[in-house]
Amino acid sequence: MELHWKEIIPGDQYIVSIDGPMNEGDEKVLSFLYQPLIGPVCISLYFTLRNQVEQNRLSTEPISHYYIMNLMDMSLSEFFVARQKLEAIGLLDTYVKKGEDFRLFIYELKPPLSPSQFFSDGLLNIYLYQKI
Repeated sequence: MELHWKEIIPGDQYIVSIDGPMNEGDEKVLSFLYQPLIGPVCISLYFTLRNQVEQNRLSTEPISHYYIMNLMDMSLSEFFVARQKLEAIGLLDTYVKKGEDFRLFIYELKPPLSPSQFFSDGLLNIYLYQKI
C-alpha cells in the first residue's frame, strides 16, 4: 500500500489560500528558476491551485481532490508527490483540519523568492547550477 493513501483520499476537501496577487515576475521566476528543480508537473499544479482563487479573493471554497485530479488528469499519487515537492521547495504549506468524519486540507501557496533572493540562497542556487 502506498503512503499517499494514509495521508489523503480523493474525497477529502481542500481550500487554497494565497497572500496576494501574482505578478509577471513571479511567473518568470517559477518558470525559469523553480521549474528545472521540481519539474513542469509541480509548476502546473502550483499555477492551477493559484488560478482556482478568484480575483480579489484570498481563498477558495472547499473543493474535492477529485476535482483537481480530473482537471489535471493526474492520479492521487502523482498529486501527492507534486504537493510534497512544492512543500519541500517552500512554495506550499499544507495544513489539515480533522473532524469526526472529514478531513479538510488547507493549501497555503507561498510566493516564489525574487531572483536576487533565489541566487543568494545557499541551497537553491547550487541545486539549480547542478541541474542545468
